[in-house]
Amino acid sequence: MLKEYICIKLASKESFLFSKTYEVITSGTIMNLSAFQEIGNMDENLFIDEVDHEYSLRAVKKGFFVMRTHLQYLLHSIGDSVMTYQKFFLFTIKKKRKIHNPVRIYYMYRNRLYVANKYKDVFPEIIKKKIHSNKYWEKKILQYYPTPDIYLQMIHLAKSDYENNIMGKLQIDNVLPLLQKIIKRQQK
Repeated sequence: MLKEYICIKLASKESFLFSKTYEVITSGTIMNLSAFQEIGNMDENLFIDEVDHEYSLRAVKKGFFVMRTHLQYLLHSIGDSVMTYQKFFLFTIKKKRKIHNPVRIYYMYRNRLYVANKYKDVFPEIIKKKIHSNKYWEKKILQYYPTPDIYLQMIHLAKSDYENNIMGKLQIDNVLPLLQKIIKRQQK
């Protein structure tokens, strides 16, 4: 009798302990090994960004639940925090923002395109957010990044590579001229 009661109580509190979601980051993730065997390996077309999101969406598509706990937290930061200044009429607003390096922007942008295309028919609302996120990044780069032309060139390369099915790890030969420009600007 007591065992049944505890199980019922735990089940009724589940919404406070966990919530169902569609995407989680793999940093700090606990994965069921039998589910992993059924879902398969991470998508080798991706490198760094969106690997975890693609895997989560694939798991949901195969009928698994992706759950997020509200009891544990992992402090995880990507990008460098920098102060940015934005002028509004007579005022200047100072705000801390995350700035990513150009190669990271490349992966974020290209891999969102890949995941968006792969799951557009299954998860249309999530995919709309990914497309919106790419547009947001273009705008953010123009507003806050120190060398927007270099970052926009990386986005152009990301789009081109995606369209030409160039996936996986970025080939350094493709990006070396851009990286050399960055180094020269940082030395000034």
